[in-house]
Amino acid sequence: CTVSTYYGDRDGDGYGSPDLIAVDCVIPEGFVENDLDCDDSDARNNPDATEICDGVDNDCNVATVEVCPTNCAPHLRASATGVNTSYMFCNTGLTFAGAEALCENQGMQLVRVDDQAEQDYLAAERTPAFGGPAETWIGASDLVENTWVWADTTQFWSGRANGAIVDGLFARWNGGEPNNGDGIEDCALMIANAAGPWDDRPCNQGRRFICERAAPTP
Repeated sequence: CTVSTYYGDRDGDGYGSPDLIAVDCVIPEGFVENDLDCDDSDARNNPDATEICDGVDNDCNVATVEVCPTNCAPHLRASATGVNTSYMFCNTGLTFAGAEALCENQGMQLVRVDDQAEQDYLAAERTPAFGGPAETWIGASDLVENTWVWADTTQFWSGRANGAIVDGLFARWNGGEPNNGDGIEDCALMIANAAGPWDDRPCNQGRRFICERAAPTP
């Protein structure tokens, strides 16, 4: 037979990694004929991808200039596992819906906060991003009253200030919150102090915000 070199495609995006090679007569399962992938751990990053404001080489072309929305900038949170989380901090005041739309246009969502370590990172990172701990939209809302969900529709909290965590997930409400003040507070933000605990506010107010491009699904 005639042997050829094939390249492992661990993320299944049709592009192979030059660090995983097979030489065979037929193409093995999970391999492709090219070695053009620059990030074989994430199918969202490959030569066909669109460059977005996340601090990552999405299209495998270092010459492509990453263009961010006005007053927005990428922030990468390093992980001990080597898989960084990409955020975009936007220093401009938009309504909750406006912030959601801008995040989605970048292939992101308003940030989901999964544990205290992430809460601490995001709260602290507002100072270099915004010049201080400004009030900041996060991706939580209860448009169905007392059912607090993240942008991906995962419910994490039930009720008001005397409510409860759902499925062991994380919440960091400020004392007495959420309280649905004036009956129209359906969106969550980090308040303007160093720790950044959460408060519920009317969704039509303009606030700074944080988008997130979550780690790839294993």
